[in-house]
Amino acid sequence: SRVPAGAQLDQRVQWWRQARFGMFIHFGVYAIPGRGEWVMFNESTPHREYAKFADQFKPEPDAPLEWAATAQAAGMR
Repeated sequence: SRVPAGAQLDQRVQWWRQARFGMFIHFGVYAIPGRGEWVMFNESTPHREYAKFADQFKPEPDAPLEWAATAQAAGMR
C-alpha cells in the first residue's frame, strides 16, 4: 500500500493526536527471548540461531482479537 503524504498524512496525524489514547503492539518471534524486537540485531544473533525461536513461537490465534477488545473497552480507538 501507498504511504500517506500531504493532506492525507496531515488528516491521519490529526486523528491520532485527537484520539490521545491508543496502543501499538509489536508481537513476533522476538517475544521468545524476551529482550526486545531488535534482539537479533542488537545481540548479533546469526539467522540460523534466531530462526530456532520460530519453533517455540506459538501465539494464541484469538489473542489479537482479545487485545483489541480490551483496548476498546479501555477507551482506545
